[in-house]
This record gives sequence, C-alpha cells and structure tokens, in this order.
Amino acid sequence: METSIKSVVLKLNTDKPVRKTPYQVKGVFIRHFKNELIVPMLNGSNRYKFLYPRVQVKILNEQIYIIGLKEGLIPVISIAEKVKKLDFGNITFDVQSFELLESKNDFISTKQVITYSFLTPWIALNHMNQGMYNKSNRTEQRLFLNKLIGQNIVFLANELNLSLEKNIYTKLEISELSPKKVDEKNWGSFEGGFKTNCILPNYIGLGNGITRGFGSIYF
Repeated sequence: METSIKSVVLKLNTDKPVRKTPYQVKGVFIRHFKNELIVPMLNGSNRYKFLYPRVQVKILNEQIYIIGLKEGLIPVISIAEKVKKLDFGNITFDVQSFELLESKNDFISTKQVITYSFLTPWIALNHMNQGMYNKSNRTEQRLFLNKLIGQNIVFLANELNLSLEKNIYTKLEISELSPKKVDEKNWGSFEGGFKTNCILPNYIGLGNGITRGFGSIYF
C-alpha cells in the first residue's frame, strides 16, 4: 500500500466574484471542455468506480478551487492553462490567472496534532443516522460525531489505498450539537472543525455532499 499521495489544488482567479454552485461550474467544464481528461471525473461516469470523488470543485470566498487526488491529479494539472474563460450563459468570467498548489505528504500520520476547520458545513447526518442521533443525549451525540469524523478519515484512506497508523486520533470541535438542515434532503450539518494526527489535503471534502462542495477542510 502507498504511504503518501500527491494532491493538487487549482485556484482560478477570475475578473469578478463567482456566485455559482459547484454543480454549475462542473456543468461549464463538461460542456466546454468535452475532450479533456477532467470531464469523466466530473460528469458522474466514474461514480461507481470511485466511491470518493477524485476531482472536487469548490466555491470558496467567491473563487473557484478544483482539487485533484490520485487519478484526478493529471486531469486537474492538464486543464490549468486551458481555462481562459467560463461561460455560464447569463454571465462570463475571464480567468486572469491561476495558482497550482501541489502537496506531496498527504494522508500520512504525524506525531503532531493538527487542527482543521470546516470551510463549508460538514454534513454528518443523513436519513440513515439522523433518527438515532436525535434520540441520543448530548454526551452520546458528541461521542457519535467524534467517532464519525474518524470513520470519514479511515474511509478516505481505504478508498485511496493508503496506509495510516492504526491509532488515529480525532477530536471534533463544534460548539453546537443541534444540526442545521441542508436543502431538500434535510441533511444535518455542523460548523467548526476537528483535530487529528493525520495530514489531510486542504480543501478536500468529508462527510455527505462532497460533490456539492460540503465538508471542505483547511488547516
């Protein structure tokens, strides 16, 4: 098994703030860059091949971020210089410059404890676990969520065929245990962050709704 993985973050600097959803941005790429390697990573054709998306699109501070992991690395790098404008029909964004940030030491354990913040809400509760969570007391709820964030990290490691130390430390840091409802699915989300002894790539998503930009982390 691999002990580390490269990740890449492509940040597109546009001429005006981007007030679009990740789905809308992906739609533009799918329509206008049909022959590029990134399209199969965005259009759902790899949904059953990769349980965890190898390319993720985020809108953070009204700017576009595209994250590539493992099989998504080359597709993201290869598109960087080709994106000159993004035409949404009702508005067009000129890409004035881009930043390509590579990381070579992700998904490895460390002796240090690293604090991560959720840049977008972490959707921990879905229709399968929400009922049980609501019936639990506050102590049980905190223990449940703390265990869940650890499971999110282990899932990533297994999905990406990586080797992490057996003793993964996690401590969730959220101030509010009452979940905020998200869209028509009524998912339960939380804000805050967590501590762990694993090095994780910035901007990747944890939990539910990753393809919609939820659960984005940063340290």
